[in-house]
Amino acid sequence: MKAKAKVADVFFSEKLTREDSFSLIDKYQSKLMLNTALKKRFAGKRFLTLITLSDFLLIDQPFEIDKSQYSNMDDWLLVIDIQNVMVKQEV
Repeated sequence: MKAKAKVADVFFSEKLTREDSFSLIDKYQSKLMLNTALKKRFAGKRFLTLITLSDFLLIDQPFEIDKSQYSNMDDWLLVIDIQNVMVKQEV
């Protein structure tokens, strides 16, 4: 399943103690909806980034992204215009 959404809000934590990290996860658990395994994975981290999404839509026809212009392959790619990175589908 593929989807798209807009970033509505971003929270970057300062350095957290283990207890503060657990507390932050607990505070936002109703929005995060982490299962036990994911909660165990993320709670206790020294730094947390929480991203709120809006206008979430499923994509009927996913497309490939040309990542050749990106030297650092992080989990997130900053894209100004999606048309510039879409691999054109041959008909």
